[in-house]
Amino acid sequence: MFQVLWPMIRWQDDNKPEISGLNGDDITAHFMKHPSQVSDEQWASCDAIVGPQIPPEYMDRLEKCRIFVKPAVGFDEVNLEAWGNLGIPVCNTPNYGTREVADHAMALMLTLTKSIAFHNEELRASPVKNWRPALNPFGQRMSDCTVGIVGLGRIGTAAALRLKAFDMDVVFFDPYKPNGAAIALGIRRADSLEELFSKSDVVTLHIPLNSETHNLISTDVLAAAKQGLILINTARGPVVDIDALYDALKNDQILAAG
Repeated sequence: MFQVLWPMIRWQDDNKPEISGLNGDDITAHFMKHPSQVSDEQWASCDAIVGPQIPPEYMDRLEKCRIFVKPAVGFDEVNLEAWGNLGIPVCNTPNYGTREVADHAMALMLTLTKSIAFHNEELRASPVKNWRPALNPFGQRMSDCTVGIVGLGRIGTAAALRLKAFDMDVVFFDPYKPNGAAIALGIRRADSLEELFSKSDVVTLHIPLNSETHNLISTDVLAAAKQGLILINTARGPVVDIDALYDALKNDQILAAG
């Protein structure tokens, strides 16, 4: 019997999706809310672990485990070295949330370029004044905008297709994409982050968090930005130097961020 252990299950339901996904009568699933609830026998006998990174003291109790699966795209918090030292391969779930994250990037972009949140707050604060379309601090005609994409992976590509549907001029920066990627999607390529930021009215980030991308959106990159740029980040927070972003917002180099 193949034993699959969820030591930190996040969902408070009947776990039917997880069980149905196992697809086998010879597989047994164990669901726990916290690693402290897992018995020593369950740690020792499990063949696979699914979930976020477990604390190191529990990794020492593994005897049969053959694989660790992160049920999400990002694995920046996973201790790859520790799993490697145990000889246990690590997998992520790369197709999880591709459309949803791209949709959310669009939602944030629409919220800012159309001042939706601003108008909502203004109307709630003063219903008598009603909606004033002339008061539109972030207003942009999206079809007149150039939008930059940082990272043209699964989510970045999904975002590009959505942005093209809004008739936006789409440019991307991704040093790991081969020549021809821009032609295939009908978009343009920038040769550097600074070039992308200098040309774009809106920039949306779709990159993983790792040692190369930590604080990638730095003071220098933001200083190169087109005045009044809108920044959208649906990637990991630390890809942006938050202090540099604060300064860029204060000096009006960046108009808004979402």
